[in-house]
Amino acid sequence: DALVTAQSATRPQAKPADEPTADELEAVARLRAAAAPAPERWLEAGELLRFVRARKTDADRLGLFREAMAWRAAKRAPRGAYAESPDASFGGAEAQWIENPEQAPDWWRWLGTVLPFELFGADNVHGVPVTYVGLGRMDLTGVAREIGIERLEQKMVMQNDNFIDLARAKSAALTEAAGRVAVAHGGVFVLDCDGMGRRHLGEIRIFKYCSVALKILHPERQRKTFIVRAPRVFSLVWKLLKPMLDARIISKINILGVHDDLQPLVDELGAENLPSIFGGQYDLRCPPSNELIPAGAFAKFKEEQVPAAEARRSKTA
Repeated sequence: DALVTAQSATRPQAKPADEPTADELEAVARLRAAAAPAPERWLEAGELLRFVRARKTDADRLGLFREAMAWRAAKRAPRGAYAESPDASFGGAEAQWIENPEQAPDWWRWLGTVLPFELFGADNVHGVPVTYVGLGRMDLTGVAREIGIERLEQKMVMQNDNFIDLARAKSAALTEAAGRVAVAHGGVFVLDCDGMGRRHLGEIRIFKYCSVALKILHPERQRKTFIVRAPRVFSLVWKLLKPMLDARIISKINILGVHDDLQPLVDELGAENLPSIFGGQYDLRCPPSNELIPAGAFAKFKEEQVPAAEARRSKTA
């Protein structure tokens, strides 16, 4: 039983820091020389190492890096809709809105009520957050209909940039402790396929749209991915999704079916970082729902926010 196991499991010992090889550091130096000028943050060794590990040749690494910088330049305000923090990340606003949701726009707060997609806790290897995605219960079609696919993409980019920011801070601490470059690049993803059905085949186009930016901006974002409670129909979805993924990403994926033991997930996360829907101790902020998003849901949400906003203004007046 996953519950009993999770409650009794001891926290695994942290593994040694991920230290790049001499060859990787030389490739980082070559990439930095070729990539400049660029925002100083993205020329740091830990950030460039993501691109070095994601591609096999210097030319491909430089091409991916330049594509990422061009995407960021096109999206940052005032030219685009993304607010950029002083360290050239789109994750600053995400962190700020998590801390102070009343400052967030309506679309972001509404997503927090309907989209089971969040960072939480800290994994047992480098102490970076775990990512839960309630894929089987997500209504991406409903989200795109209500606020537009661009906002969904923005949420995913901002949340992943927030992760990259947290991983960067952890890498700095590991580097200081080791006395040489050490990184905490990727985290653990939990993709929960409970509830997945044939309707998800029609959502592949939305996933494909959003995954383009994520592949460019966030190489080496995952250390390990658990696809859990995968039903039979997942095999059809997987055939469509797999060609969109790099071989390096696929090699880090573990698929656990509906009847498979979740013990590998328990062993990886420990009870404190295991969502309670699996018998662990963490309660998701937006648990998966059996209901699809009704038409007009976002407009209704905004109407309901007006009294609350007026009350906040009255308190500060």
